[in-house]
Parts: sequence; structure tokens; C-alpha cells
Amino acid sequence: MKQTDIAWCRQTFARIAPGGVWGIPRSGLIFQKTGEQQLTLIDQMPWTDGMPISPAQLLTQQEREFNLNKEHFAAAGIEVIKKDKP
Repeated sequence: MKQTDIAWCRQTFARIAPGGVWGIPRSGLIFQKTGEQQLTLIDQMPWTDGMPISPAQLLTQQEREFNLNKEHFAAAGIEVIKKDKP
């Protein structure tokens, strides 16, 4: 993992206000800053008719994107978790 990627994660996290949200347009993941060093996945874009990928492909893409971000932010000392479902 590149040090520039780790620095980017730290800078991005620092720019988010406590309770603020950050989204990843290409996968539709929405995170909220929920702690001193924590981001929580709070929502994700659902599949809709007309998308160029299948529902299963979208979920695979979103899971891959979540895991990649979890790994990179962890290297920067920031925990990335998923919101507990009610």
C-alpha cells in the first residue's frame, strides 16, 4: 500500500465533520464519521432497472469497494465498519 494512499485517507477523514457523511459515487457507498477514528457504512445505492450491471454484480462491486476502503483506512488508523441493521 502506498504512503500517498494512507495520507489521502487521513486527509479525507480529517475533512469530514463529526457526524458528517462521505460518499463514493462509483459504488454508491455512503459513510458517516461516527467516532474519533471511525467511519460507518450507513447506506448504499440500490440496484435499479437500466443499470449496466446485474444486482449481484453491483453487490459484489460494493463489497469489494467496502473492503478496499476498510483496508486503506485501517492503515491510516481509522476503523471502517458497517451499520448494524435494525
